[in-house]
Amino acid sequence: MPEAVGVDTYQLHLIWLGVVSFADAGSIDVSGPATWRLSFLDRAGASLEVGETRISLPAGRAILIPPGSAAAKPDGDVPQILIRFQLRLAAVEHAAALGTEPIMLPPDELRDRLCVQLRRDLEASSTASVATCSRAKALVNLSVAAAFDLRRDVLDDGERDDDAERQLRPVLRYIDEHLEDPLDNARL
Repeated sequence: MPEAVGVDTYQLHLIWLGVVSFADAGSIDVSGPATWRLSFLDRAGASLEVGETRISLPAGRAILIPPGSAAAKPDGDVPQILIRFQLRLAAVEHAAALGTEPIMLPPDELRDRLCVQLRRDLEASSTASVATCSRAKALVNLSVAAAFDLRRDVLDDGERDDDAERQLRPVLRYIDEHLEDPLDNARL
């Protein structure tokens, strides 16, 4: 039987929640430990500069921006739902596997519906209700889970590539050592 994981092990803490222009997102003052950003853009026209690379961001997709991208420069006067949050306890260690680059998540019906409802909540009231905060946390949890799923796929592909290379190495060595000999499939 698998070992049970404590309920509080992967806790997250909402720091800031609202609708703001993408370009203004960096100016939101958040003190304390580094925060993650979850952005959901209303339309295209925003980009993020990370180092020497400018990344055009798609509309209608969740974009997860790790703390390591904090120096990224947002550009574009595009409205967005922005959630700033912190991961706590063991989640911080695991989240390091996600890297420091922004993660554009694939479309997802449940996340999209949550974003629409969250946008309605935020436009209807200047204060975040319990329901609004719960939706925001659900959206963050779904997005972080999707990012881990994407990263797992990348890691699995890398492991398969390493495995294939390891399996082919003796064959390639044999070919190099016997270039003058005829090589049939059976021998290989």
